[in-house]
Amino acid sequence: AGVPVVGGNLPRQQHAAVMHDPRWDDRLPPDQHRALLRAIDEGHCHQLPASQWPAMARIQIARDDTMAATLLAWQHPTRTVLLLTGAQHARRDRGVPLHLARLLGQPLPAPQLISVELRASHDATPDPAYDALWLTDPVPPVDHCAALRS
Repeated sequence: AGVPVVGGNLPRQQHAAVMHDPRWDDRLPPDQHRALLRAIDEGHCHQLPASQWPAMARIQIARDDTMAATLLAWQHPTRTVLLLTGAQHARRDRGVPLHLARLLGQPLPAPQLISVELRASHDATPDPAYDALWLTDPVPPVDHCAALRS
Protein backbone atom coordinates (compact mmCIF):
# COMPACT_ATOMS: atom_id res chain seq x y z
CA ALA A 1 0.00 0.00 0.00
CA GLY A 2 3.04 2.25 -0.09
CA VAL A 3 2.96 2.84 3.66
CA PRO A 4 6.41 2.89 5.26
CA VAL A 5 7.01 0.38 8.03
CA VAL A 6 10.02 1.11 10.21
CA GLY A 7 11.57 -0.49 13.24
CA GLY A 8 11.62 1.70 16.29
CA ASN A 9 13.06 -0.50 19.00
CA LEU A 10 16.40 -0.20 20.76
CA PRO A 11 18.98 -2.15 18.73
CA ARG A 12 20.00 -5.36 20.50
CA GLN A 13 23.67 -4.38 20.21
CA GLN A 14 23.00 -1.51 22.64
CA HIS A 15 21.35 -3.60 25.34
CA ALA A 16 24.52 -4.49 27.28
CA ALA A 17 25.62 -0.86 27.49
CA VAL A 18 22.15 0.28 28.60
CA MET A 19 21.92 -2.45 31.25
CA HIS A 20 25.00 -1.04 32.98
CA ASP A 21 24.15 2.66 32.60
CA PRO A 22 22.53 4.09 35.75
CA ARG A 23 21.54 7.28 33.90
CA TRP A 24 18.37 5.44 32.80
CA ASP A 25 17.28 5.02 36.43
CA ASP A 26 15.90 8.55 36.79
CA ARG A 27 13.90 8.73 33.55
CA LEU A 28 10.69 7.68 35.32
CA PRO A 29 9.04 9.19 38.38
CA PRO A 30 10.05 7.11 41.44
CA ASP A 31 6.60 5.57 41.92
CA GLN A 32 6.44 4.53 38.27
CA HIS A 33 9.98 3.13 38.44
CA ARG A 34 8.93 0.97 41.39
CA ALA A 35 5.80 -0.11 39.47
CA LEU A 36 7.97 -1.08 36.50
CA LEU A 37 10.22 -3.17 38.76
CA ARG A 38 7.13 -4.94 40.13
CA ALA A 39 5.86 -5.55 36.58
CA ILE A 40 9.22 -7.06 35.63
CA ASP A 41 9.08 -9.36 38.64
CA GLU A 42 5.48 -10.41 37.92
CA GLY A 43 6.10 -10.72 34.19
CA HIS A 44 8.92 -13.16 34.89
CA CYS A 45 6.79 -15.23 37.29
CA HIS A 46 8.79 -14.11 40.37
CA GLN A 47 11.65 -16.30 39.12
CA LEU A 48 14.30 -13.61 38.58
CA PRO A 49 16.54 -12.45 41.39
CA ALA A 50 15.76 -8.86 42.41
CA SER A 51 19.34 -7.95 41.51
CA GLN A 52 18.41 -8.36 37.80
CA TRP A 53 15.36 -6.07 37.88
CA PRO A 54 17.22 -2.73 37.58
CA ALA A 55 19.10 -3.81 34.44
CA MET A 56 15.89 -5.09 32.88
CA ALA A 57 14.11 -1.84 33.79
CA ARG A 58 16.88 0.13 32.07
CA ILE A 59 16.32 -1.87 28.89
CA GLN A 60 12.55 -1.28 29.06
CA ILE A 61 13.03 2.45 29.65
CA ALA A 62 15.60 2.77 26.86
CA ARG A 63 13.32 0.86 24.48
CA ASP A 64 10.42 3.20 25.30
CA ASP A 65 12.69 6.22 24.82
CA THR A 66 13.93 4.91 21.47
CA MET A 67 10.38 4.21 20.25
CA ALA A 68 9.34 7.73 21.29
CA ALA A 69 12.25 9.23 19.34
CA THR A 70 11.30 7.13 16.30
CA LEU A 71 7.71 8.37 16.46
CA LEU A 72 8.95 11.96 16.59
CA ALA A 73 11.29 11.38 13.66
CA TRP A 74 8.38 10.14 11.54
CA GLN A 75 5.76 12.68 12.61
CA HIS A 76 4.39 14.93 9.90
CA PRO A 77 1.22 17.06 9.76
CA THR A 78 -0.14 15.11 6.78
CA ARG A 79 0.22 11.57 8.14
CA THR A 80 -0.75 9.39 11.04
CA VAL A 81 2.03 7.48 12.76
CA LEU A 82 1.01 4.20 14.39
CA LEU A 83 3.09 2.32 16.93
CA LEU A 84 2.20 -1.33 17.51
CA THR A 85 3.70 -2.43 20.78
CA GLY A 86 3.13 -4.36 23.95
CA ALA A 87 0.90 -3.09 26.73
CA GLN A 88 3.73 -2.00 29.02
CA HIS A 89 5.23 0.18 26.27
CA ALA A 90 1.84 1.77 25.51
CA ARG A 91 1.16 2.92 29.08
CA ARG A 92 0.86 6.69 29.45
CA ASP A 93 2.25 6.62 32.98
CA ARG A 94 5.58 4.94 32.24
CA GLY A 95 5.75 3.90 28.57
CA VAL A 96 6.35 5.56 25.22
CA PRO A 97 3.80 8.38 25.79
CA LEU A 98 5.70 9.51 28.90
CA HIS A 99 8.95 9.63 26.93
CA LEU A 100 7.25 11.50 24.08
CA ALA A 101 6.11 14.11 26.58
CA ARG A 102 9.65 14.43 27.97
CA LEU A 103 11.17 14.76 24.50
CA LEU A 104 8.58 17.37 23.48
CA GLY A 105 8.56 19.18 26.80
CA GLN A 106 4.81 18.63 27.15
CA PRO A 107 2.29 15.77 27.11
CA LEU A 108 0.51 15.00 23.87
CA PRO A 109 -3.24 15.07 24.49
CA ALA A 110 -5.75 12.94 22.61
CA PRO A 111 -6.45 13.03 19.67
CA GLN A 112 -2.79 13.84 18.90
CA LEU A 113 -1.79 10.71 20.80
CA ILE A 114 -4.11 7.88 21.70
CA SER A 115 -2.87 4.95 23.74
CA VAL A 116 -5.09 1.88 23.31
CA GLU A 117 -5.06 -1.21 25.49
CA LEU A 118 -6.01 -4.36 23.58
CA ARG A 119 -7.47 -6.84 26.06
CA ALA A 120 -8.65 -10.39 25.40
CA SER A 121 -11.49 -10.28 27.90
CA HIS A 122 -15.09 -9.30 28.51
CA ASP A 123 -13.94 -7.08 31.40
CA ALA A 124 -14.56 -3.53 30.17
CA THR A 125 -13.13 -1.85 33.27
CA PRO A 126 -10.86 0.86 31.88
CA ASP A 127 -7.27 1.19 33.03
CA PRO A 128 -6.34 4.88 33.49
CA ALA A 129 -2.89 4.18 32.02
CA TYR A 130 -4.53 4.09 28.56
CA ASP A 131 -6.88 6.41 26.68
CA ALA A 132 -9.04 3.65 25.26
CA LEU A 133 -9.81 -0.04 25.64
CA TRP A 134 -10.39 -2.44 22.76
CA LEU A 135 -11.87 -5.75 23.86
CA THR A 136 -11.46 -8.96 21.91
CA ASP A 137 -12.91 -12.36 22.63
CA PRO A 138 -11.16 -14.02 25.55
CA VAL A 139 -8.91 -16.97 24.96
CA PRO A 140 -8.67 -19.96 27.31
CA PRO A 141 -6.44 -19.07 30.24
CA VAL A 142 -2.92 -20.45 30.21
CA ASP A 143 -0.63 -20.40 33.23
CA HIS A 144 2.63 -19.54 31.52
CA CYS A 145 4.39 -19.42 34.88
CA ALA A 146 3.62 -23.09 35.60
CA ALA A 147 5.94 -24.22 32.84
CA LEU A 148 8.64 -21.84 34.01
CA ARG A 149 8.34 -22.97 37.63
CA SER A 150 8.66 -26.62 36.62
